[in-house]
Amino acid sequence: IYNMDLIGTDAINNIKLNSIQGEKDVLLILNPADRSDLQKNKDDNASLKTKNDALIAVYKKTITTDLASKQFDEFEKSVTDYRIVRDELIKKVDEGNYAEANKLKENFSKLAAVRLTWLDKEIKLSMDTAKASYEDSKVSYSKANILSTVVTFLGLFVAVALGLLIAISISSQLKKIVVVTEALGVNDLSKTVDINNKSEIGNLANGINKAITNIKMLIAEISES
Repeated sequence: IYNMDLIGTDAINNIKLNSIQGEKDVLLILNPADRSDLQKNKDDNASLKTKNDALIAVYKKTITTDLASKQFDEFEKSVTDYRIVRDELIKKVDEGNYAEANKLKENFSKLAAVRLTWLDKEIKLSMDTAKASYEDSKVSYSKANILSTVVTFLGLFVAVALGLLIAISISSQLKKIVVVTEALGVNDLSKTVDINNKSEIGNLANGINKAITNIKMLIAEISES
């Protein structure tokens, strides 16, 4: 959103610059003293109109609020009024009727001023919107950063906790095996390893229990014989 706001701000600023230059070109067209540059000034003015139309299309795509949309509608209306008078003024110059063209000059200048006023409002609104979007982006980034940190620490805590639980479980099972093997060392066959799982330690416990059972059976057979 922030990038779109920047694009909109850049477009509306360029529209203003082109509009100011376009107004200067029209005032040059009104000068009957030098008609050698008349066509050039008209061509330049037409080129600026084309550029502004393209920039207006770009800016429209960046409008995201009702206020900006309503305000831009007013600007477009002022552009339409401005262009009608400008085209009529240029037409009078083409006819060589500078007197009539100059009569339109005052109205043309007023409409140009109105158009620039709306442009200034759009620029301010666009910049305010961009600033607000930037601040929102900063807040969102800060929240995301905090959340990421919290999740990381929770993950570490869970990993450490699980590690401790596993270590305690393994230690407890090994102690049971040690008790039984120490009893075997003193010829005590009364104990067995009480571990019932399919882990490697569980398999070891089952092996010890089977060994104790086999020893008991062997002793019994020797006693009978």
